[in-house]
Amino acid sequence: MVGTRDDASDGSEAWEANPTPRIAPIFVVGSGRSGTSLLRAMLVAHPRIHLAQEAMFFPWTRKAVPWESADRRLERWLSSFSFAWLGIGADKVRGRFPAPIAEDDLPAVYAWVLRELAARHGKPRWGDKTPPHALYLEETFAAFPSARVILVVRDPRDTVLSLETAPFTAGSRLALLFLGRALRHSVSRWQGRLHVVRLEDLADDPAATMRGVLAFVGEEWDDRVLAHHDHLPSGEPPYPWTRGAEKPLRAYRQRWPEAMGPAWVRIVERLAGGTMERHGYERAELPEEPGWGVVARAALADLPEAARFTARAARLFFRLGRRPTGAAESQRLVLSLNPRSREAHPDWTLPDPPAR
Repeated sequence: MVGTRDDASDGSEAWEANPTPRIAPIFVVGSGRSGTSLLRAMLVAHPRIHLAQEAMFFPWTRKAVPWESADRRLERWLSSFSFAWLGIGADKVRGRFPAPIAEDDLPAVYAWVLRELAARHGKPRWGDKTPPHALYLEETFAAFPSARVILVVRDPRDTVLSLETAPFTAGSRLALLFLGRALRHSVSRWQGRLHVVRLEDLADDPAATMRGVLAFVGEEWDDRVLAHHDHLPSGEPPYPWTRGAEKPLRAYRQRWPEAMGPAWVRIVERLAGGTMERHGYERAELPEEPGWGVVARAALADLPEAARFTARAARLFFRLGRRPTGAAESQRLVLSLNPRSREAHPDWTLPDPPAR
């Protein structure tokens, strides 16, 4: 394919679908709490690479209704906390891309913002780390045919344990598992385009894993990727749940053998079996197999919270989809999606997004 406006400095030059990797944008996707922040921190330690920290472009600019204009969707992104944390003034974007914006121009705005961020850090390679963009791979490859997309995965049993106390997702294990199935369905058709990184491998053998990542994106080896904690970029969102990615590498420790009961081990293995098989996670050998009644009671006990999450998520999407919301308000709404996070982490303090 020739003539696609994906990587050009001003969005107007033509690019082939598969140029050399060294000029392709880089995107890191995956489930939340799967290690995407760690991989992103290691990549931005490289002297040539800068990735935005969760620009969330596609979720904010999705069509809430079929007739919604591109201008309205762009304004929703520019008004969001996700955009505010990038540190690029919304007025600067509006001045560079004045209304009316054509539908085909939206990816050019996204690319321009990512290039601006990389340039501010003196880096020629640009991209983004937004985990839920795994649900928007069709849009990603349509906008950026040459993109190098890295999918980060983690043992689903540990992922569920980590996610259930995160403020931006479900406190229901069943809801998390069904969201995971949607993600797996989205990435399944693009397996040949993705480079898969297991968090366990990244933590236990970082040199070999990062050599594979850098080869995929077309960059030379640099030892700084293994000392990412000494090369953290400034101006990052100081969310407490990302602090672990800023620390030196340490060996991976599974939580689920001690923290997840046998019934839930089997439920997760049943509902996330495709992910486990594809990425080499073995089924547990339990001292005693839980009976079907025990498994059923565990699942039934989770259903009320699954229903409450579904209702909260529907209200959130309706509220955020109606019109642009200020950065502080959008952050409050999104980060209150899971009330259980407050119970699990009463000491967390959430920073206000920067004023624009």
